[in-house]
Amino acid sequence: MNTSRTSRLTPRFWVLTILILGAVLLTACEGGNESWAGISTDTNGETVVVSFEKQVVSYSADGSRNWTYRDDDSDAKFYAPSLITADRVYVGDYSGRVHAINRADGKRIWIYEPKVSKVLGFSLGANDRILGPVAQSGDSLFFGNEHGVVKLDISGEQPREVWEFETEHSIWAQPLYVNDPELGEPTLFVAALDQHLYALNPENGEERWSVDLEGAAVSHPVLDAVNGRLYIGTLNYKLYAFDFNDGAKVAEFKTEGWIWDAPLFEDQTLYFGDLSGWLYALPITSDGFGEVWKTKLSDAALRAAPVLVDGVLVVASQDEKVYAINLDDKSRKWEKGIGAPAVAGLFVLEGEDGPLLVVGTKDKENLLVTLRLDNGEKEWGKKYED
Repeated sequence: MNTSRTSRLTPRFWVLTILILGAVLLTACEGGNESWAGISTDTNGETVVVSFEKQVVSYSADGSRNWTYRDDDSDAKFYAPSLITADRVYVGDYSGRVHAINRADGKRIWIYEPKVSKVLGFSLGANDRILGPVAQSGDSLFFGNEHGVVKLDISGEQPREVWEFETEHSIWAQPLYVNDPELGEPTLFVAALDQHLYALNPENGEERWSVDLEGAAVSHPVLDAVNGRLYIGTLNYKLYAFDFNDGAKVAEFKTEGWIWDAPLFEDQTLYFGDLSGWLYALPITSDGFGEVWKTKLSDAALRAAPVLVDGVLVVASQDEKVYAINLDDKSRKWEKGIGAPAVAGLFVLEGEDGPLLVVGTKDKENLLVTLRLDNGEKEWGKKYED
């Protein structure tokens, strides 16, 4: 197992750690709630899965509930977004466990239990909370926790830990597995709160290279296979472009605020918001980045990555509004209030009458909201039911 690391902690690290915790408290505690749901959809836009507190719930695009999963054998709590596959749902919990759930009926398939040393009934070591989504490649799962990143072999009836790569701080981002022969060897990319982006050998967990981001990264890097690059935003007012093979910095772009979620990469353009309420459209060039278009969309944070559907860019804000912008002329198509700060995600479902936008909030009474793309009208919503 690859577990040894050389300490990279600096005074700058501790300052940024305090700032991160402050940002989390400000965004999570406003309005009385101390946490928010993990929300994800499948690739076909037919199902949305919500992970929140004691349960994981699957809904169809029409708002009907498919099933509810709870681990009644423990006090498990769920905040990480799920990974939805053709037949399973994988989700990590606040105790460091990974649950494999049957996608059709919500029944448990297995639970991965991390090894914890105990003395006189007390656990030793750091907590293994999982806050980011699991990633999959074939019979392998990869996930981050408060120690680093772990690989599981799921080829058998029960999961088996293969290796663990330790970082100096937690991982909240989903690991990115890339297997493209034109780019090079299969590689696992991991962004951490210790201000580093790591490129790992997915077979044995050994580090190939790492780069100092000069700020914590909450979300995963985005792959540009055409140019052989990775794009990643940080809590350092910067978005970077790195070379896929060696981590060399290609370009950087300074923002007005911290970048929380991964940028949307469409048609050689990066779309993203920041925690100061600015929205950006940043073109990709052969040298790095082109001339940016940006607008001050809100006085509140834009945490969730935008979505682009039929030429309309949709952005959710913590000012309790969702904005739709026509990309051709940058005009505003509509804006709608949703009654709660948007924090947990923005996705697209295929509704009967056209695309639906799924927005996650931190309000238990208004936890999930769906809006019509054409006019922003609310289609259905869900509250948390314990």
